[in-house]
Amino acid sequence: MQETIRRRVPAPFYPTFERQEIDRRLDVVRAGMIDAGIDVLLLTARENVVYFSGLSSCAWIQKGVVPAVLLVPANGGETTMILPDFWLGTAEKTSWVDDYVLHRNSHSQPDTFPELLVNVIRQRGWERAHIGYEAGLEMLLGLPLREYEALRRGLSAATWVDAGPAIWGARMIKSPAEIDRLRRSALAVNAAQERLRAHVRPGMNELELGWFLRSELLQHDGSEQDRLFLNMRAGTERYSMTDTYPKSRPVQPGDMLVCDAGMFLEGYASDTARVMSVGEPSSLHASVYRSVIEAERAAMGAVQPGAPASAVYRAVRDVYDSIGFPVHIDMVGHGLGLDVHEPPMLSPINDKPLQENMVLCIEPWVTLPDDQGVLTIEDAFVVTATGCEQLTLRNADTLWQTAAS
Repeated sequence: MQETIRRRVPAPFYPTFERQEIDRRLDVVRAGMIDAGIDVLLLTARENVVYFSGLSSCAWIQKGVVPAVLLVPANGGETTMILPDFWLGTAEKTSWVDDYVLHRNSHSQPDTFPELLVNVIRQRGWERAHIGYEAGLEMLLGLPLREYEALRRGLSAATWVDAGPAIWGARMIKSPAEIDRLRRSALAVNAAQERLRAHVRPGMNELELGWFLRSELLQHDGSEQDRLFLNMRAGTERYSMTDTYPKSRPVQPGDMLVCDAGMFLEGYASDTARVMSVGEPSSLHASVYRSVIEAERAAMGAVQPGAPASAVYRAVRDVYDSIGFPVHIDMVGHGLGLDVHEPPMLSPINDKPLQENMVLCIEPWVTLPDDQGVLTIEDAFVVTATGCEQLTLRNADTLWQTAAS
């Protein structure tokens, strides 16, 4: 069932990042592990395995087979990847891991995978260790629950420690290479949204418009891409349908078309919202949108290294309160990276300080009462030493308007 093997090629042929980048990430997370009293870090979620190894694989579309698990020791020892034997070639030719343990019967006996994990952890002397696992904000395990429970039973003498703070301590701060990918991903969506605005005509179906946008996203950049998302809606019966797919509804003059979209370019997410009036906007929609832009600019002014994340929320809330908007907003943005939503959450109760090279989405949504409309903008920013730099285009300071016919 088990075979340990060393890398068979001297270096990956298709690395997603240079080795120095992966080593830096491991150094940062190890410092966080030591602070938390963690001896070894067990990583199972796609984003964490990818982030700390460089692995590039579409294997995560499967739910019955665990694509890969990482063990990261705090003492600077070698990272170990445990994975099905048939994915070894992809792992060693895209990741910087040198030590592999192979599972030989992943399809016929997937429930034996936790037994293999238990054996590897015991063999490395961590049976009674403090094991860090993925818990807390925006963390999901990459093992089926039954397998995870079997793993915990097999390591009953270990102490399990929440490793979320250590993991996010590394992932929240982006390197120049990560920021470049986030910028490209954001600009690809911006460009597709601009082409959508030029394409829209009254009477066109939301499904048709959604197809057009998706096709534009896929054509903009030829790098690794594997996922898209699209929240699109227009019209009074649709405004309250938050995070909805396009439906078979024609857009009409006077509708506000909401286009909240993103893609994953070389693994890095974008999340950009634009709204557009189908034809001439009403005076209400135009006025509210001006306040949305005012709120976004106030939020940008609140972004500073050391400022609490809640300061960004309060900047938006102050604008809306000053003009009496009867809107409920629980947050005005979030972090962005390998996931669409990452810490820090820009909420009223998050007082953790912003740090240089965090990447944030700011999104001051307004959903008007009585299904009168939705007005918003969502842009991505990187926190700099003196404030923030916008990664998306500054192309929607005035409300977008489509052709009237």
